[in-house]
Amino acid sequence: MRGVNRMDWITAVLRLVLTFVLSLLFGVYRQKAFKPAGFGIYVFVAIAACGISITALEQMRDGAVPLLSAVVTATGFLGAGALLKTGYKVIGFVTAASIWLFACFGVIMAMGEYAVAGAVYAMVLVSQALDRFMEREGIGTQTKVTICTSNTVDLKEIDGEISECARNFKLEGIEEDKEKGRMVMSYTIYGKKGCVPALASRLRGKEWFQSLRAE
Repeated sequence: MRGVNRMDWITAVLRLVLTFVLSLLFGVYRQKAFKPAGFGIYVFVAIAACGISITALEQMRDGAVPLLSAVVTATGFLGAGALLKTGYKVIGFVTAASIWLFACFGVIMAMGEYAVAGAVYAMVLVSQALDRFMEREGIGTQTKVTICTSNTVDLKEIDGEISECARNFKLEGIEEDKEKGRMVMSYTIYGKKGCVPALASRLRGKEWFQSLRAE
């Protein structure tokens, strides 16, 4: 940054350090929660966005807007790479959105808008806390479960076992092999994380139970 005095350098470094610390804290939480993207990607994205934004603002000033827009747009493609298709659903939308958000966060920090950056970061923390609460309570959580039996079983019996463990469920499909007397049923189960292990434990004691697969 040519022609910049010492105070400007201190300000630039302060903005980078704050961006690094806050993105690191969020990234560590995501890694501890075994999310697709660990702390490294959040730190790299945020400080890169902050660093290039500071440079653009110092060197280009009035012409910095296109470059700042390009940073945010390019990070959107990086976030899209976090999307994963597993079985019947696509996961990683929150990770993709959070990567893009931290690029925006880095740009905001570079511009010295601490109040805006602080408000954005606080809202992220509140959203994460609410997400953890809803996950613990099983609100909006769903799991696809496939149950295989060794002989023909009344569906009401299986439904009864599931209802003892899950808040709600839906039968998605059923396949019956009359010759071998086997059945395969697919359910979408809505409930807490522990409901599927609890269901497996209950079914294990049934003579007709063969296997259970959860996705």
